[in-house]
Amino acid sequence: MRIQAGLRRAPRPSSDGVAFVGMPLIVMRNDSLLGLYNGDIGIVVPDRDHPGGMQAVFQDALGEIRAISLSRLPEYEAAFAFTVHKAQGSQSSSVTLILPEKVSPILSRELVYTGATRAQASLQVWGSPEVLSAAIERSARRPTGLAKRLQRREMICP
Repeated sequence: MRIQAGLRRAPRPSSDGVAFVGMPLIVMRNDSLLGLYNGDIGIVVPDRDHPGGMQAVFQDALGEIRAISLSRLPEYEAAFAFTVHKAQGSQSSSVTLILPEKVSPILSRELVYTGATRAQASLQVWGSPEVLSAAIERSARRPTGLAKRLQRREMICP
């Protein structure tokens, strides 16, 4: 967040005061008409058709590049770094998983697994061996009672 705040203060061309050329962004809300979905990653580039304007480019599953004006995008945020939760459903060639300095009750085997499996080619894990070991030993499984409710047929399905 401090990096992002510093970059926002730096003088850069921007039509809305937030985005700038070269900024990676993550889509936060689905827009099926544009074919953009929560977690899609793009890069802000100059808009060749509108001098001074900006657009975001996205690569689809087939490798095709699409450019969309920033004004048409659904809600988005800068994506220099983001949480494992926001990364779910996304892939990246390179991932750095940064662990907290101390053991945390919310850091679990499942969270580490989800973060690690976002990497397609390389993964770096930054943190102490003790924190990583504690995370791997902790399971986030929570008793929901769903299996019992289904067995007792307490849930009604249309």
